[in-house]
Parts: sequence; C-alpha cells; structure tokens
Amino acid sequence: MNNGIYIFPFDDKLDRPNIVYIKGEKNSLLIDAGGGKKTYQFIMEQLKINNLSYPNYVVLTHYHWDHMFGIGYFSCTGICSKYTNEMIRKHMEIEVNSLDDIISDSLQPEFCREHLEIEYDDISTLKLRECEMETESLTIDLGNRIIDIYETPSSHTRGSLIVYDRDTRTLFIGDADYGYIVGKEFFDDEEKHQQFLSFIEKIPFDKILLGHSHMRTREEYFEEIEQEKSEN
Repeated sequence: MNNGIYIFPFDDKLDRPNIVYIKGEKNSLLIDAGGGKKTYQFIMEQLKINNLSYPNYVVLTHYHWDHMFGIGYFSCTGICSKYTNEMIRKHMEIEVNSLDDIISDSLQPEFCREHLEIEYDDISTLKLRECEMETESLTIDLGNRIIDIYETPSSHTRGSLIVYDRDTRTLFIGDADYGYIVGKEFFDDEEKHQQFLSFIEKIPFDKILLGHSHMRTREEYFEEIEQEKSEN
C-alpha cells in the first residue's frame, strides 16, 4: 500500500495476521507484534527490505497469541487496552513448560495449538512484557500524520483496539470483526457484533483491513455484512 503504510501480509498456515507499519515524518507505529521470535524476525526482515526504521510504537489489537506473544521482543513503546495488559500479566504468572499450560478457553484456545507448534520449537522460550501505555482512546501524531486508537465492542474478545489513519482514511481492526473462540470453534455474539458495526460506522474510513484478510473498501465491507445477514 502507498502513502507510508506497509502491510506485511497474513499467512493462514502460520495464523500470522497482517502486520501493519505506518510511517510519519518523525515517528512510526506498528500494528500487532506477531506471535513470537520467528514472526519478529520476519517483521525485522520486512523493515530492512523496505528501508524502514525501527517502530516507535507497537499497538496490540488484542491478547490472542498471534497478535500479542511477540511483544517481548520489541523495545519500543507498547500500547494496548487495560484488559490486554491484564491478560499479558496472567500469562506471565504461569511457568510455561508445555502448550498445555496455556491452552484453555480462558487463555489461548485449542484452535491455536497447531499454529503455536509451528511458531515455537520450545514454548518455554515464550517472552512477554507488559505494555507501557493502556488506553480506551488515544490520538498519536507521528509527524504530519494523525493516528486514532479506539477500544471497541467486539464479539471476538474484550479489550479489542482498532487503529484509524486519518491521512489515508484507512481503518485497521485486527480481529474485532470475528466471533469468539471456544475450543476449535468460532461463535458469534450478535449483540456485540452489532455494537462493533455501529461503532465503526461513525468513523469516516474509506478502506478497512481485517487481521487475517485482504483490504476492502467501506462499501465492499458493509455489502458483505448485509449479504451474510441475508444468508443466515
């Protein structure tokens, strides 16, 4: 993508989400930290390929491993919701020797196991830290580029953050549009999903990027929502 936005694309096999780098005149911001050292190395390679500086901020959209477990490798300022930081601390309190120590519906659901096995040769090497900044709503000036960060209702998980780039009118929503996970299955909370849709409708975005999918226009996104409703 042009205009100072670089998207390091999602990979379904690895369950790696879109990692987004937004460049301002003075500072830069990364959306999501990935799932661990391997993904961190992938991000560093992408920065080098694109001649990009190390980010000043990294925003965690939510606490699921593929977005959060890489935070311990970043030395820049971490930004997340209060709930995500609570979940980071909850993970840090556990002595993790095997995947069974963190696979549960209250931590990382069973759905994540096969992908964690790809990212981690040894899960005991899991490296976490708390984010320095907790927010429900935050505006950051990267240098002639304004970024808005909002906590939004979400069927997927509590404490979901979305990121809006005013310059390109692009909205990055992580997994906030998806259903919640129990075991290996996804389920919808229609009330929370409608609250989410009502929330983002007020944001004047032209383009929208989900965590594990391709960019859509505003019109395409809401047309897909309506089509899904008519099919159910």
